[in-house]
Amino acid sequence: MHAAERVLTGVDLRSFDYEDVDHGAFRRRMHKTYLSVPSQTQFVESGVKDAKHVSATDRSEQTRSNMAIVRSNTPLTRTKEDANAEKIRALIRSTRERSKPHEDLKKNQLNGECDERFQFVSACLAGQGHFSRVRAAKKRATVDDLGPVFKKQNVAQQMRPQRVMPAVTGKIPYSKIVRARNMKDLEIELLHRGLDVIPASITKRKDELKKLEAARLVRDCNMERKDAANHKEFLPLSDAPFKTADDD
Repeated sequence: MHAAERVLTGVDLRSFDYEDVDHGAFRRRMHKTYLSVPSQTQFVESGVKDAKHVSATDRSEQTRSNMAIVRSNTPLTRTKEDANAEKIRALIRSTRERSKPHEDLKKNQLNGECDERFQFVSACLAGQGHFSRVRAAKKRATVDDLGPVFKKQNVAQQMRPQRVMPAVTGKIPYSKIVRARNMKDLEIELLHRGLDVIPASITKRKDELKKLEAARLVRDCNMERKDAANHKEFLPLSDAPFKTADDD
């Protein structure tokens, strides 16, 4: 009530002027006794600021290690009531508990052993002795050892024979032959190859052409019968145009 009355009269309770005759002592008692009113997004902002501090310098493992050490001791538990206020209090208690042993060690150190240990840890975290250097050195040593060793290719990396496209060799894929434009072409080609009876359907005409083309590949190109039977295109021997696309 006293704080509210003073605020209504224009007193700035956020000021740190403790020498003021009228309100200095009251401000000091308020600041020492009561915590600031927490907001729902207070700790979200804290995490964002931490990330900003890391990215403002660099994203190296040294900087992330420092941040991880600081954040590892941050209380993350929640309470049923006054969660934000209790978390603030928990942060303050945690800070006191962690800083008190270091203060005692610094006060009671012999021959500067505490300062020396602090400087050693600081140097390790700063990069001179950081574990990332050890891992990087191990990787370089592994590369040096295994670099000259030939690695056997897996199935996906094995060399496969490259085939020349049918358009380059003058061959025509069977899949491009359709009833609408190539029925007469198939008849001319089959008659030229010596077939006397021409089938009526395009499927049978293509089957006959595949047989005759397979025989030609075995006879003229010394191809295995199995490979010749699985061949996907043929070489036209007649003057049939064999259009593979409809006219515009």
